[in-house]
Amino acid sequence: MGRKLLMIATCIHRETLEIPEQHRGPLASKNHVYDVTVGKRYHVLAMGIWETMFMLLIRDDLGRRSGLPAALFDIDGQPVPEEWYFGLRDGIRLSMPQALTHWVAVWGYHEFVEDPRHISELMDLKPEAIEIFRREYRKAVEDFPLSDDDAGEGSQV
Repeated sequence: MGRKLLMIATCIHRETLEIPEQHRGPLASKNHVYDVTVGKRYHVLAMGIWETMFMLLIRDDLGRRSGLPAALFDIDGQPVPEEWYFGLRDGIRLSMPQALTHWVAVWGYHEFVEDPRHISELMDLKPEAIEIFRREYRKAVEDFPLSDDDAGEGSQV
């Protein structure tokens, strides 16, 4: 059996000032510098649309889980990983003020899509959600190692 399909993104920007304002999102400061390296490739573990902003879930240079604007990356034509799930969220079904979440659509590993609490628990650094993220990252590295995959291995995701 061949390798599983993985999504790989190459960093092309690391500062919010380098990308258009509509891609920064309401939570990003105007002069934020992200912990990513221009030219480095990253495993994309999941992705989604938050309000109108396309986001990628990666492990940053400090070894942390990081949801970043897709505008910071280049993703050439790639098939969607065969083990990924897809789901629409309340943001698409309801008008935004009534939605339970600002997520419109999500793609990625099972828990990211199927557990409505997983994304917020991941951002809140809940141990169970972090362990799921680490498991998915380890699987990605085993299937398709990239240079510098060991950077930040001991850090808190």
